[in-house]
Amino acid sequence: MQKSNYFKIIKNPLLLIFTFIFTITSSCKKDENSVSDSSKLQGSWSLVSTKYSSFINGNLTDENLVDSIEETSVTFIDGSYVIRKNKKVSETGIYLFADNVITLKSIKDSINFLEIKVLNNTSLVTTTEENYRDNEGSERYVIENNYAKGLKN
Repeated sequence: MQKSNYFKIIKNPLLLIFTFIFTITSSCKKDENSVSDSSKLQGSWSLVSTKYSSFINGNLTDENLVDSIEETSVTFIDGSYVIRKNKKVSETGIYLFADNVITLKSIKDSINFLEIKVLNNTSLVTTTEENYRDNEGSERYVIENNYAKGLKN
């Protein structure tokens, strides 16, 4: 009576160990396009456009995309960040990176003031929302999305 190949593999423990190690390492391989590694944030990011959505009393009034007027950039270096507007430093602090979201902590304010979503290796987006009453008493709700592109130096 012939034994199956399954029993031959079990009799060779070295082959079994290599098969087990190969299975584990191949399943743990990182996706090259993943942005979970904060080292991929290192470098400068430049604001390229802003999209505004405005709601008055619950109705969308306009939605537009504008190119950035100011020359704004964010540089991430080893856990710190620098924001420059028109080449002048406007903000510094530290950043935390988890679940594709960067949370900036301002040095002067020592509070979270901005969250940045990482869309992919070359795009970031910040979303700010503001709810207020305008001069006519209408309730206004504005959503602003700022898009940035990487300038890897």
